[in-house]
Amino acid sequence: MLQGLERAAFNRSVARFTEAGVPAALARHVAACNALASAPDIVELAQAHRLSVAAAARTYFGVGSEFGLDWLRDRIEELDIQGHWQAVARGSLREALYDAHRFLTQRVLSETRERDPARAVQAWLEKNSAAAAHARGVVDDIRAQPSVADFASLSVALQALRRLAVAER
Repeated sequence: MLQGLERAAFNRSVARFTEAGVPAALARHVAACNALASAPDIVELAQAHRLSVAAAARTYFGVGSEFGLDWLRDRIEELDIQGHWQAVARGSLREALYDAHRFLTQRVLSETRERDPARAVQAWLEKNSAAAAHARGVVDDIRAQPSVADFASLSVALQALRRLAVAER
């Protein structure tokens, strides 16, 4: 169900574990642990919209891939932390990203009648093309910078995503 960078990271982890001699099934289970941080949100979305957990997960990860949320999550985790307050700030960015991801997926599920996850994401993007393009553009601009993303740039990206997630319908 993982897509984009999250799928690539999962595959790299599985390969690394199996090369180290870990049995394939166990390697897949351990590699999946990072994605499980999203499990509570996915289960709640599935219940709220009367979907299977699999359909909610495909929508959730489709939204994440579409807006580069997997890339943002990696950049947040890579932030250079010096001291307690920077660690708190990084935790706040991480939490804000998960909130934006959940709220964006909520909007997709609420505003489309599609039961197919890929079509639901595409239908929502078409309906909200200008706002979605703006948020995606902010993330893409930050990705294109030669320097490493920092607290300020990641905060700007999250703000654009939050605006999209809570925009008037």
